[in-house]
Amino acid sequence: KDKDPEFPELYFNIAVLTARENKGSEAIDNLTLASAKGFTQFFAIKGEPALQKLKLDPALKSKIEEFEAK
Repeated sequence: KDKDPEFPELYFNIAVLTARENKGSEAIDNLTLASAKGFTQFFAIKGEPALQKLKLDPALKSKIEEFEAK
């Protein structure tokens, strides 16, 4: 996939919103899109309680930790 420099932050923000709505898989999908479009500020995950809450779900924990490591 080509990186799209157009507003990758939008997908991060959507990930936060969907996480707040307890839609964990959708949040992960949007974090993946953010990354594909060039988002690099994954350190922001550590400061976002809604995304941290996803780590309580064993199926999502490893994905969140992968993004945190970027």
